[in-house]
Amino acid sequence: MTFLHAPHDNYSFAPIGHSEFPLCRLTRHACAGSLSPERVIPDAADFQRVEVIRFMSPAASKEKFDIIVVGGGSSALETAVAACQHGAKRVLMIEKAPREESGGNARYSSTGFRFVYSGKEEIRKLVPDMDAVTYDRIEVPPYTVDDFIDDMNRVTENLIDQDLARVIAADSNEAIHWTKKMGIPWKLHMHVVVDDKIHFEPGVIIHPVGGGLGQLKIWRELALRLGVEIRYDSAVTGILGTASKVEGVTVTTADGRYDVYADAVILCAGGFQANQEMRARYLDGNSDIMKVRGTRHDTGEVLRAALDLGARSSGHWRGRSEEHTSELQSRLHLVC
Repeated sequence: MTFLHAPHDNYSFAPIGHSEFPLCRLTRHACAGSLSPERVIPDAADFQRVEVIRFMSPAASKEKFDIIVVGGGSSALETAVAACQHGAKRVLMIEKAPREESGGNARYSSTGFRFVYSGKEEIRKLVPDMDAVTYDRIEVPPYTVDDFIDDMNRVTENLIDQDLARVIAADSNEAIHWTKKMGIPWKLHMHVVVDDKIHFEPGVIIHPVGGGLGQLKIWRELALRLGVEIRYDSAVTGILGTASKVEGVTVTTADGRYDVYADAVILCAGGFQANQEMRARYLDGNSDIMKVRGTRHDTGEVLRAALDLGARSSGHWRGRSEEHTSELQSRLHLVC
């Protein structure tokens, strides 16, 4: 068994290839120069890979990145990839979970995607291996921006930020085609058959091949090939800055605490469904005794730090959405 020597005192290393995900730190030339959304992903063979197990607290030097992405799920990985494609030279992802538990709730989900589409012909372009018999059987009426916004308002009891809702809905079609272009393969989502016709929940027609874990592997590989640095077992325990300007984050590991700075900090750290105290505070119906399914790492400290710094809260803050819970033995509930 071969071990690699650490080229930097802040890293410790382990054998390549023994974990489920390739946990690597790549050479930096991948993100050098002017990039654009049309940039071709470099071939994996062009890079020297080193597996990082733990990042030790830096000494006195001040670390500075172009972009810091907080989180390690699908949204964090997609954000890191997009940042590199749009010109960021140094992108850092900070993931609280250890490598074997990284990925957020996507790791435990089929990850169906809600997006705007024109009809079944567009779905066929996203699922090109759909056979002719299946194509003839699927019922896919158009799903519009207004349909998407109506569904978000229904689930949140009209408490969602309306401007944000419109941005999410209006950009959803372009986003799904971008994922296809980036190499995410899609298949038809859960459905029901009525009179030999296949019907879907409006807006949720497809999900990635291999579910959440399948797409996480692909996004991880893309991020690493673009030179994104990923640090695991690293909890963001503070946001540096003021209500008008964010400069970086404070990171806590088993070896200590350190600050890292960036031109922009993007929070993709999930919610608080794994935090018993926050469920009791913000949800009703004995939410503190819910049985959580999904990641145990969504405990809300990053949300709390953002709110403490002055971020404005928005959305559904009372009650329990039945869209996201299911009754279990009449007393317990599962939370996605």
